[in-house]
Parts: sequence; C-alpha cells; structure tokens
Amino acid sequence: MSVRNVAFTALGLVGAGVGVYFAFFFKGGSPYTLQETLPQMISDYGASARVVQLQDSTDDITYRVLGPDGLLHERDYELQFSRTAGGGTGKTRHISNSVSKPSASDVSGAHVRLGQISSGIVDKLFSEVRFPSNGSSATLHGGTWMLESGARPFDRYEARYDGSGLHQTQSQATVFAPQPTAPSGSSAGSSGSAPSATSTPQTSTPSTGLGGKTGKLLACIQHAHSDVNKIVVCQRRFGP
Repeated sequence: MSVRNVAFTALGLVGAGVGVYFAFFFKGGSPYTLQETLPQMISDYGASARVVQLQDSTDDITYRVLGPDGLLHERDYELQFSRTAGGGTGKTRHISNSVSKPSASDVSGAHVRLGQISSGIVDKLFSEVRFPSNGSSATLHGGTWMLESGARPFDRYEARYDGSGLHQTQSQATVFAPQPTAPSGSSAGSSGSAPSATSTPQTSTPSTGLGGKTGKLLACIQHAHSDVNKIVVCQRRFGP
C-alpha cells in the first residue's frame, strides 16, 4: 500500500472516530423551532389567543399568551443538557407549562394574536440583518420584534410583528460615540448664572454576551421593562 493510501486511510479512521465520539457523547434531540411550536400553540389555545411575549433563542422558545379563559399561559420549549445511559452528555427536549393571572400591563400590551404570526418570520428577519441563528434571539413584545445577536452584541434591530419597518436601533458606533460636552463658563457681560447643561443622547446598554441561564436572565429582565410581575417570572425561570 502506498504512503498516500495509508494517509487517506488514517484520515478516514480519524474522521470515523470523531463521528463516533460526537454520536456517543452528544446524543439527543434538536432545538425546537417556531415552525414546529407555533402550530401546537394555535391548536391548544386558538388562533385568537393574544401574545403577551414570544421569545425565540437558540435552545429555548417561550410563549406567554392570554388564553380564551382569560388567564396567562406560559409554555417553555427547551433543549436541556442531560446524562446518557452510556456516560455521555445529551440534550433532551423538554416542555413546561404554567398558568397565572395576568397583570394589567400584560392585558394592555397583548396586541398580536397567534394566528397573525408567520412561522418563518424569525428566520426571515435573521437573514435580512445577517444574524446567525445560533446565539441570536428574537423577542416579540407589544407588536414589535426585538432582535439581538450573540456574535454581534452591539447590533440590535426592531421590526413590526409581520416583519415590516425593520430598522437598526443600536450599533457599535452609537454605543461608543463621543458625548457632547457642556459649554465652558459664561460669556462676558452675562448675568453670571451657570449655563444649562447640554442634554446628551441616551443609548441602550450593550449586551453582556453572557451565555446559559445568566444571559437569559439578564435578557429577560431587560425585556421586562421594569414590570415587577415580569421580573419575578424571569427570576423564577432563569434564577439559580
């Protein structure tokens, strides 16, 4: 056998070994998708159920909807890490449900109905802003999608629930833009009173880029917009 054939054979064995390693140590299901979960939600709660919040991230899709019974239903489609029987690490699909009484802000902010959402809208928006599907998140709240990327933490976009009106709300340039300074001292002949401070534009806080539950907790609290009830839900879901 020639040296070249030996080399190709060795590479083939290494590749097969790597494939066996990942097949053994990383068994499990694939992440849930909006295309899969949205029809299930419509089947269970109806197309007229109003959406309080919908968050689609890499391994987690969470729905918070007002059902026909007037209660707030939260369903979390999650891909959890678990140990396999052979000693490897796998990912297990898990669905959790909870029911509670909605707050006044939940009711007033739920404008979009499940039947109005396109199952391919998140993939379409990610493609338009060139966000990778892995590590990025899209959150629908009050009729507006908020898009964040783990690969580009300074870039954020917003769009209407149907994908229209897509625009950038934050970039690295806006985050690190120099702030205008207040004028120094009063001019001669003035009354001597101190000049009023020049107002400075406010920018939103850049994403921390944290992964796991900590990153999800911070993102959830940020999207809660100081709503105490929503912050409590965030702590219950992603707290230690």
